[in-house]
Amino acid sequence: MYILLVLFTLVGCGRGYENQRTIHADVDPDLRDFYYQFLQYSDRLGVSIDKNLKTLRYVDSIRGNPATTGPIIEGECYSQYINGQDVRSIDIRRSPYGNNTPWERTLLRTIVFHEMGHCVIGLKHTEEGSNQIMDPVLTMSAEYMQNNWDDMVRYEFASKGK
Repeated sequence: MYILLVLFTLVGCGRGYENQRTIHADVDPDLRDFYYQFLQYSDRLGVSIDKNLKTLRYVDSIRGNPATTGPIIEGECYSQYINGQDVRSIDIRRSPYGNNTPWERTLLRTIVFHEMGHCVIGLKHTEEGSNQIMDPVLTMSAEYMQNNWDDMVRYEFASKGK
């Protein structure tokens, strides 16, 4: 009996959030924190994830425009049918000019949340210029995104409800 109790304790205690979700996606290591943040928000706000995510990864960089010296990040959500099942993937591209600044990390988190909003909970774009995560063209400042992040996530997830 004592051995079973110890075994249950070892198996039952996860090493962190990663073990609390049943989504099994191939996630690029540099995007993993944002992936788990998204899952934590969805749990906390009662939003169900209704799509299968296969990959969240970096792909080839955006071809640089010589006049562009700041970070540019693009994301794309696409669907594949595998064994009769709709499986989603997200590709993230960034310009070669990025240098991992706090602004670029904030922008990257927003792009990941935007694409996961499309891919795994079915959110649509908000009106352009709405200063929300699902805005089709992100023009907000990093300071705005950092200061309003929780409100922005709640606003976007509210459309899916509990």
